[in-house]
Amino acid sequence: MEHILYVLLCFYFIADLFMITYLGNEIMLSSNRLSYSLFESDWYNQPQSIKKNIIIFGEYLKQPTQLLIGKLYPLTLETFTKVC
Repeated sequence: MEHILYVLLCFYFIADLFMITYLGNEIMLSSNRLSYSLFESDWYNQPQSIKKNIIIFGEYLKQPTQLLIGKLYPLTLETFTKVC
């Protein structure tokens, strides 16, 4: 009976770690698409001052957003595969 409990706990912890790393990976992928989504918008029909701001903001969005584990490891599916 104890062995079943250990197996279930192990499965629970692996599933929990997978969900956390999966969502961290989704945040990173979504942040990578933000710059492209901005330039897909109707920005070229805006006044010149707004165009400049959109270009600057688009360059800022090119920096990927990553959640870090302990400020050391990125929270991605690649990290999950290395751990498990």
